[in-house]
Amino acid sequence: MKRFVPPLTVLALCACVSPDRRQPDWPYPEPPDAYPGEVMPGVPDPRAGRVQEPPQPPRAYPESHAEDSGPAVVSLIDEADAALDRGEPDQAAAMLERAQRIEPRNPWVWQRLARTRLSQQRPAQAETMAAKSNSLARGNPWVTAENWRLIAIAREQQGDREGAREARENSNRLQQTLPRS
Repeated sequence: MKRFVPPLTVLALCACVSPDRRQPDWPYPEPPDAYPGEVMPGVPDPRAGRVQEPPQPPRAYPESHAEDSGPAVVSLIDEADAALDRGEPDQAAAMLERAQRIEPRNPWVWQRLARTRLSQQRPAQAETMAAKSNSLARGNPWVTAENWRLIAIAREQQGDREGAREARENSNRLQQTLPRS
């Protein structure tokens, strides 16, 4: 009897297997004939066999912080500018650091912090913050031209005349690309 148990077990297991019903492997229905949604620019439309037009170039870069920042940050930057005008750089720095916590990747905030550090006689920090602003500006010439001007001032205050000259050249070159208003 023990000799028949393994073959009987195999036969019993084979009987449990369901027959092949020829169901499709893909559990979803076929897509409709009309392709829903947009095709990514530059990717051929699978239904029409054509390439969609590339997107229009983005609008011009924002010229000021008011066009590129949230309302809370705009208010804090404006208050900080007023504090700097009154000769209160420490108060301006506190407001800008608060704005930085709200929008840490905003190049306008970093630029204003650099300007504030210059007024606090901290040129090394000002240069670092202006360079950080440049890295976040995504090529915005309105931001980078001013940042290079701030870097030139910071380098001049640190005694780096050659570095200041290079920074001024960068600023002047970018200033020439800006549209005249």
